[in-house]
Amino acid sequence: MFAEVNANIPLGRHADPSEIAAFFAFLASDEAKFITGHHYVIDGGEIARASA
Repeated sequence: MFAEVNANIPLGRHADPSEIAAFFAFLASDEAKFITGHHYVIDGGEIARASA
């Protein structure tokens, strides 16, 4: 089942939890202090494929 799902993800795999955690760590850091209210999609490109 995972292989079938991964075949539909442009990056070809599920995210590693550390990749998601790194993004949240960045958002919580001073480097992101000017970033405000936005929706971020972490999906390996699935939305881009769906709209193509």
